[in-house]
Amino acid sequence: MAEEGKKKNKEGKKKKKKKYFFFTSFLFLIFLFTLFTGTIFLDIIGFLDLSKLFPPTSKIAKMPYVGSYLKYSYQIHLDDDERLKLLSNKYQEEIQLKNREISLKEKKTKELKDSLLKKEEKLNTKEKILNEKDKSLKEREKIILEKEKTYKEKEANIDKFASIYSSMTPDAVSNIILGGLDENIVARIFEKMDNKKVAKILNAISTKDVKKVKSIIELMTKQRGK
Repeated sequence: MAEEGKKKNKEGKKKKKKKYFFFTSFLFLIFLFTLFTGTIFLDIIGFLDLSKLFPPTSKIAKMPYVGSYLKYSYQIHLDDDERLKLLSNKYQEEIQLKNREISLKEKKTKELKDSLLKKEEKLNTKEKILNEKDKSLKEREKIILEKEKTYKEKEANIDKFASIYSSMTPDAVSNIILGGLDENIVARIFEKMDNKKVAKILNAISTKDVKKVKSIIELMTKQRGK
């Protein structure tokens, strides 16, 4: 019975110690809370100035929540001149930030403009080359048309003289040819004429210049082979 009484006394003492510990801890927490809220209250009404006790450069001011409040405390304890100076500094910082943004935009705009100018120069160069090629093609086309026109005119003249020589006597035509008419033209005119008429003219020429006949016949053969 005596041992059981001792155990009960020990258990009772342990329970009392636990209660005392929890009660003491609770009071300590209330004290800390009261101290904290009281300090903030006194700081807000101006009785204390935590910003002077803990300047912005201190380690405590760098703590997440405490630092935020200390910044607020610093602002509420500023006088008019200090507040004006703070606002002026913020304004200057904002202006500098805006100026940097504007400078960056201007730089990007200039780079874009330079890029567009380079592209425009390339396009102008390509356009110039194309215009030169187009001009060259037009000149070639003009030359071809002129040559074609000249050829048609020559062909028309050959047809004309073939008709004229066909109506003339062989002796008269032979005299014209022997007078210095280009053999190539003669060969082409003969191509347009009747073979019997050509044979009579060549016979008339052969009585005066056999080599001339041979040369004309060779040219006519070459033309037929083309």
